[in-house]
Amino acid sequence: MRPNIHMTDGERAALERFLKQASSDTCIPCSFTSFPFPLKKRSKSCQVCQYKLKKPTWKDVVMCAVHGVRLCLKVHPPRSMVQPESIKCDGSDVTDFSWTSPETASCWDKFHIFYAGHGLFSNKNMDLTQKKFKFGAVQYSSNLYQKKYAALGISVKKKGLKSKGVGLIMTSNHWKK
Repeated sequence: MRPNIHMTDGERAALERFLKQASSDTCIPCSFTSFPFPLKKRSKSCQVCQYKLKKPTWKDVVMCAVHGVRLCLKVHPPRSMVQPESIKCDGSDVTDFSWTSPETASCWDKFHIFYAGHGLFSNKNMDLTQKKFKFGAVQYSSNLYQKKYAALGISVKKKGLKSKGVGLIMTSNHWKK
């Protein structure tokens, strides 16, 4: 803990509990109420649902204290079976869902079974010097995200010999109306 953070005794105790969870090797769901500082609503949405081009999920969302990723606990079928259907940039239906987990499971389970092993999210550490937390972020240059670009018909601009992601794909443009 850094001495330049001014906290009440309750905030300090919450921070110590949170740091104990985050230093564990075992993935533990961490409720946002255990954070020693408030988070904006957008910071409490499921990152896997967002990646799969689903509407934002805020209910039953927790954070993996080890990986720093926000995940919902609701069981979802594979993305290929979920409405609204996804469409490519040219207006045709997306048929390749190899960039998503094939499991019928919660996003918590899908992340730990499929996405974490494919390096989709980076493991950012928190910065408590300013009472902020950097959640794990999607790696746009990861193989899964590159498959997502291809499945949605988005061309990837290359820099030198490396292909780089073009960034966040806006979900509303890829939902069938």
